[in-house]
Amino acid sequence: KLLIELTTPNWSKIRKKGAEDRINEVLKDWVKNFKDDGAAFEIPLDDEKTCSKAVDIAQAFSKLRILALGGPLYSYCKALQSGKALTEAFDFPLRRDTHCWLVPKGDRVAVVFGFEFGIRTDRIIGNQILTEFLEVRRQKDLQSAPVIAYSKDPPAELKGCKIPSFNKEAFLGY
Repeated sequence: KLLIELTTPNWSKIRKKGAEDRINEVLKDWVKNFKDDGAAFEIPLDDEKTCSKAVDIAQAFSKLRILALGGPLYSYCKALQSGKALTEAFDFPLRRDTHCWLVPKGDRVAVVFGFEFGIRTDRIIGNQILTEFLEVRRQKDLQSAPVIAYSKDPPAELKGCKIPSFNKEAFLGY
């Protein structure tokens, strides 16, 4: 048997906000258990069913991180689609230098990322790349694309949201 474990420091925040449900939805056949810091999986290697589905299983597990970290966004969008939109904003640390907010806005969910660039050159390069999101949308054939907003200050979507005390240097919102 093959044992796989997912551990992430933000698991306690995202687990009950959709991460555990999303993992169960896609990988339920292999979930061994959920723990305080992640999930454990067991894939039997000695049965024909596993062998015949090896490619499908590998593809499913290649998305494990996406399923876990994207679980909260999936649950917000699923609730919105069903007409039972969630009303409270949710935030969690995505990485040590990146924070994520999911902010329900009636008929949509705004997603905002706050970035911290610890190294001066990273800050310069990051700001240049993020500024390109604004410039690209000005092109005639891309003006109807979804809005991606970049700002050095918290956007209006975060009004009333708790912003953790890290050195936020850029915000990117969808």
